Amino acid sequence: MQQVHILLALNEETIVLHQEDVSEDGAIIYDGDILQNIEKKSWFRKDRQYIAVPLTSFAKTIAQDPIAKNMVAIGAAFALADYDINFVESVIDKHFKRKGEIIVKRNHDAVLAGYGHVKAQNIDFAYTLKKTNDPAKILLSGNDAICLGAIRAGVKFVGEYPMTPSSSILHYMASEAHEYNIAVRQTEDELAAVNTIIGAGFAGVRAMAATSGGGFSLMTEALGLSGMTETPIVIALCQRPGPSTGLPTRSEQGDLEFAIHASQGEFPRLILAPGDSEECFYMTGDAFNYAEEYQTPVIIMSDKYLSESKQTVDELDQQDITIERGKLLSDEEIARSPFRRFAWSDDGISGRSIPGQPKGMFVVASDEHDPTGNICEDSDNRKMQMEKRMQKLTTASKAIKEKYRVYGSERANILLVSWGGTKGMILEAQEMLKSQGISTKFLQMTVILPFPHDILKLLEKTATVIAIEQNYSAQLARVIRRETGFLIPHEIVKYTGRPFFAKELTETIQHILDPEKQPNVPKYITYRERNKMKM
Repeated sequence: MQQVHILLALNEETIVLHQEDVSEDGAIIYDGDILQNIEKKSWFRKDRQYIAVPLTSFAKTIAQDPIAKNMVAIGAAFALADYDINFVESVIDKHFKRKGEIIVKRNHDAVLAGYGHVKAQNIDFAYTLKKTNDPAKILLSGNDAICLGAIRAGVKFVGEYPMTPSSSILHYMASEAHEYNIAVRQTEDELAAVNTIIGAGFAGVRAMAATSGGGFSLMTEALGLSGMTETPIVIALCQRPGPSTGLPTRSEQGDLEFAIHASQGEFPRLILAPGDSEECFYMTGDAFNYAEEYQTPVIIMSDKYLSESKQTVDELDQQDITIERGKLLSDEEIARSPFRRFAWSDDGISGRSIPGQPKGMFVVASDEHDPTGNICEDSDNRKMQMEKRMQKLTTASKAIKEKYRVYGSERANILLVSWGGTKGMILEAQEMLKSQGISTKFLQMTVILPFPHDILKLLEKTATVIAIEQNYSAQLARVIRRETGFLIPHEIVKYTGRPFFAKELTETIQHILDPEKQPNVPKYITYRERNKMKM
């Protein structure tokens, strides 16, 4: 189902575990030194192409190191794909140069040995790689893009405790801290991380933290502090399967409803859900602007697949990210009238000062407060402050123009609904379905809060609506029903810790459309018809 075209098997266990994932016209390159007479093995399949390469003996005799058999295998793979071996050699030069000429030569020789061995067999293989003359692109992971977006948006403080799959954000920001004058702190835990960025935000500094579900759980009380004190912060929530430690190196989208409701009480927060590396860059820039414009926490939802997978993107337009600081008042504006940090405003957003501004002093605590910031339990005041804060979502909803995107044919009667890192697989599935004469459109939700209620029109006018999510309960579909009353009748979910693949999505959608023609749903997919279930 996963459409692996070339499997490099350094041992027998790899073949047993993963040959089911190899496409019918794919190939398995294995170590002929340690596996012989494989046609007698219980796992041998006649519908798979097995290619023996003496990985171990080439590594020992040519590179003089058994570990170099991975380089032999890479050479074999490039020969099978008929790609220019000079490219591999240039990569070796770049990455092994610091280890000296002898190591560089041995790796060169190992790659060439594997390449020559496969080339000599003249194997007819369905998949080849060809160099193109397309404009140069950037190879970027989601986490790298979040970092670049944050730097462009003017982040000056990062507080984080390492947790897979968010850790690379800390590593990247630390590597660039000196260049861009950013204070990067690896705190003792996630509680300290979120409280330090609240302190930085209070001081007028653009600040962010990054974490996964377990760390975000520890941050929830302080998230409420940000909401009560109306302090702008940005948190990148890079999801992995839970509960508890769950599958720490796998991917899932199980924290959406958690992020929506995290912390006690009610207060506004914005939730953004980029779907690829390019969107991670631009939407991180948006996140910092929104945090200051609406004086509220902003959560960027990613997942392990999106966070750590690399993809090629066009050159990023840095000018597209501008810095908007909202109602951060100047000294002159503060001096015009007595300053009240939490004064009523029709849009829900009060004027803001930072420490040190003349006449901009105010009191702030985690308790409910009056317009000056002093603790107050008066009923009228509580009503006013709650309504003022919650009004921010209405204000943001009117101001944020693009909360979702629609891909595919506008006239299609099949609507696929999803969010986050599923985007790429769904777009690929759309193309596969199109080649079979099936027209679809894809609703990608990029802003979850404030919720885009106008999607109801799109949902109601489409005959077949299908939710696609990498979690057990189709959480976005639940949110959509709660916000609009629309029950998405078809749910395709996957919760194995592995991402969707286009072929399995295509087959499941075909099953929905014609169960008799496509009777089986792929092994790791769960399909539900909600309109036939008790809710």
